[in-house]
Amino acid sequence: MQQPQHQQQHPFSYIFVGRRTYYLFSSIKDILRLRATCTWLRNLFGAAQLRDRLRHSLGSQTGLRRAAYVSVPRMLAQLKMVGRHVHFIDGTCLQLFHHGNGEVRAITDEPGFELEVDPPLPAGHLYQEHRQPHDPPVRESIYYYEDDGGWEPHGFQFTLHVSVSSFAKQKIIDVFEKTQQINYTYIELDRYVGGGRLDALLTESPHTPVAGCTTTVSSYSGIRFLVLTNSSHNFVAWVDIAGAENDPVSVYVETTETAVCGSGAFKHRFPMTTQLARVALGAVAPYVFDGQVQQQQQQDDDSDDSDSDGDESDDVDEGGGCEGGVAEEESGSRLSSCL
Repeated sequence: MQQPQHQQQHPFSYIFVGRRTYYLFSSIKDILRLRATCTWLRNLFGAAQLRDRLRHSLGSQTGLRRAAYVSVPRMLAQLKMVGRHVHFIDGTCLQLFHHGNGEVRAITDEPGFELEVDPPLPAGHLYQEHRQPHDPPVRESIYYYEDDGGWEPHGFQFTLHVSVSSFAKQKIIDVFEKTQQINYTYIELDRYVGGGRLDALLTESPHTPVAGCTTTVSSYSGIRFLVLTNSSHNFVAWVDIAGAENDPVSVYVETTETAVCGSGAFKHRFPMTTQLARVALGAVAPYVFDGQVQQQQQQDDDSDDSDSDGDESDDVDEGGGCEGGVAEEESGSRLSSCL
């Protein structure tokens, strides 16, 4: 049913859809109608009222976004925004999924991929003592399996990270280590050699910057990664130290640096990595790279040498087949025994 011709139309309807000419203002009537529309709008919404309405609209939306942002620890909120841009080799990414019940999942929105943010920790726990409200500890059981080529929940074996940011960095290192060609050297040391450097690295605040490192990663209260390289290097290198309280400490120096020679000690094949690691390890470096013998080990060796047969061949370390008892790998993926 057609509307009567005399029915009054809204001024906007006439200006934008009513005319069928090439020129919007083809007559004086159009100009008069536009003037009337502007007058009508001006009377309906004054400048001050328009500003208030705009401010309220923007403020409401911003308020909602701000409320969602500040309702969780700041580092978790930031990871929610940028995590989806951190892509792994298998096509997944470090995306977070925040459900209405407060549950947070990482990488895959499936059961078993939950993050327990700021879990209760016993009094005196290292991570509780140095807890940061904006970047709290995280517990999860998400593992990357090299053979299966993907992420899977690990059942009831959980990893405790000192912080949300440390969790993110550990996942990146984990995938990188399991999918790239890694060269490494390894040694087990008393935690108090070199003036107690290893013990200090494992018991100080995990948030303390380490000289010569671009960042650090801490988990399990007894594992710490010291990342040695930055974007200016054409390789990636880090030190992995692990040891429970009062136990010996395993020290791995790992790198993707191209070997400068085909054989020889780690320090000769990977000189740049060695140079960087010496700064981070301090007084422990000679034990790792130069074959310096621990005092207790030397005493044990002297005692063994005084046995009845007088044969020193019993004292040769055949496990690693390397000088100084240091196990060195020229290539291959080193999966940390502590993870």
